[in-house]
Amino acid sequence: ARDALNLLEQVRFSTSLVTKKAVLQVLGRLDDAQVIDLFEAIALKWPADVFQLMKNIDFCSHDPEFVWQRLLDLIRALLWIKHGVSPTIFVEHIA
Repeated sequence: ARDALNLLEQVRFSTSLVTKKAVLQVLGRLDDAQVIDLFEAIALKWPADVFQLMKNIDFCSHDPEFVWQRLLDLIRALLWIKHGVSPTIFVEHIA
């Protein structure tokens, strides 16, 4: 509970309103829409768009292992959809 309160305090000091976006920013995480945009730019081989997304997202402030894991999760979800299985993640964005 103490860690949750510390996180809430960090979010509250970084922004005037506690939102999902603010929490993700404090944790150094990307939201699902950003992960999908990044994957799309990589898959379509648009290097200029990849670099622009990285600039807009401020990639230096994000955990690279988390970004990589989310990209793998997205690919897994897309494969599940391709084979007729409903994914449990990214549902509101790709289903």
